[in-house]
Amino acid sequence: GVLKFDGHHQYEYTVPGSNSRLRSAALYDSLHLVVADQAGAMWLVDQNGQWDSLVAQSAGMVNHLQVKDQKVWIAAKKGLKVLRDNAIHLVDSGEVLKLVAGEKELYALFRGELRVYDYSGQHLRTRVAPWKDIFLSEDYGLALANGELTIRKQAGITTVYVTHDQKEALSMADRMAVLRDGVLEQVGGPQTLYERPRNRFVADFLGEANFLEVSLIGMEGGQAVVESVAGRLQAAVFPDPLPDTGRIICCIRPEAVKLLRDGEQGANVFEARRDEVVYLGGIAQHRLNLRGGLVLKAFELNPRSLPAGESIRISVDPSDVVILSD
Repeated sequence: GVLKFDGHHQYEYTVPGSNSRLRSAALYDSLHLVVADQAGAMWLVDQNGQWDSLVAQSAGMVNHLQVKDQKVWIAAKKGLKVLRDNAIHLVDSGEVLKLVAGEKELYALFRGELRVYDYSGQHLRTRVAPWKDIFLSEDYGLALANGELTIRKQAGITTVYVTHDQKEALSMADRMAVLRDGVLEQVGGPQTLYERPRNRFVADFLGEANFLEVSLIGMEGGQAVVESVAGRLQAAVFPDPLPDTGRIICCIRPEAVKLLRDGEQGANVFEARRDEVVYLGGIAQHRLNLRGGLVLKAFELNPRSLPAGESIRISVDPSDVVILSD
């Protein structure tokens, strides 16, 4: 079967006389899809499910389609091809895994390299990394979908993706780099950067955080002991070397602040008054007022029903108290 297209949505539709499974589909114009089945036959399907043979000759095993200026670009096992004048023309040979249509250039991901063409079919350049394949991606025309990312990971293809969306970066990346004004602030895995930020900029950029101004007391059991206006804290994450004197900044993520139940114990325990509660279903956001005027934000998963204004006890695990380098 192929797809029926209604101008907004795609859904399954069976082409009479075709038992081959759909291989690829691309938007041809506002009312039509161009589709290819597993056998290599290609069809033009309108929003009513009406179909006509687009070409008589087979394109071979079609991996992917892209349409640009009424030309159908075909990524196939036997090469990059273009359909024009009702005939398929070979542009370049080799197995093509993926096509991405940019504004002025066509990006074809061959097995082993990325080749760039203009829309006349002229080969402009090839990008190859000496250690493994690289695929460069930017917001405007080479956005990654989760399915594409999985394919590239399985194929061992390194993808460099530039984004301003923190959640997108955290969910997609194996390794991240955070830049500020062209300066590399920190490089590492998503969990490391989020839970172990090097400085205040990285901590604040990647998510919500509580920042506490503290003074260093010393070391105890491999952990740093610091003094805040609300009392002493133990921190298991700190730069090496630690500053000898002066005020330093600690970072505590809101989800790391645990609201203790009656009789429950923990590390870094403080008395707090819950000034404000925002209930969001599966999570509640709390504004907590501690001794000395220290205010913390806490995120509670699967929240219990406790009113604002009530006194509670909270704790923060030392591994979630991060002393920042600046």
